[in-house]
Amino acid sequence: MKIGILCTGRCGSTSLFEGIRNSIFNKKKYEYYFEPNRGIPRTEEEEKLDLPLYNITIDFSNNFILSKDLVNTIPGTIPYNYSLSTKDIIYTLSNYYINYSKNFDIILLLMRQNELSAVQSWDAVHRNNTFFEPWKFNSQDMEIVYPIKKLDHIRNINDVMYNIAKQLKKPIIYYEDLFSGNKEFILNFIKEYNLPIENFDILYSYLDPKSKYNLRKNE
Repeated sequence: MKIGILCTGRCGSTSLFEGIRNSIFNKKKYEYYFEPNRGIPRTEEEEKLDLPLYNITIDFSNNFILSKDLVNTIPGTIPYNYSLSTKDIIYTLSNYYINYSKNFDIILLLMRQNELSAVQSWDAVHRNNTFFEPWKFNSQDMEIVYPIKKLDHIRNINDVMYNIAKQLKKPIIYYEDLFSGNKEFILNFIKEYNLPIENFDILYSYLDPKSKYNLRKNE
């Protein structure tokens, strides 16, 4: 079974990826790919020369694959980060991932519904370079509380995801639901997508609200 996670970032995708990875049947048969379309980071010299990122090639001949990708990068290009601003780029990214998704038996579309919370998370982790660690929300810093200049990034990447969902006719899974602590929702999620989960408790441990990187009470 080939499972692909497409996400917008800062929406629990790494936790979902690791949760599935550690709780599925036949774990040893699977090949795992973490953001292969983001490419391998360039060396300092390659950065200066502005050379393209190396691509990570997925062997789709293997029947057991779990892969997770942000929908903001096409292999060999530089992630747009906060610079995405044109309909052409949104269209190009959408079309790429629509075609890319055809390689998988199961596609999970994951994003965050709350735009402000998403941009606050993006901003905080870039400030502190703590992508996979707990971070504190500084309510005294207005640039973090309402980083209005960076909302375009979130809205544009969300548009990419909406386009993908519309074309594939697949529902979007929202961070707010997946990390709500509602075990019934997660059980239905497993059933709806026919995920080969062997150990629910392991999967839930990654989706437990207590495992969030930002633990503020109003999240």
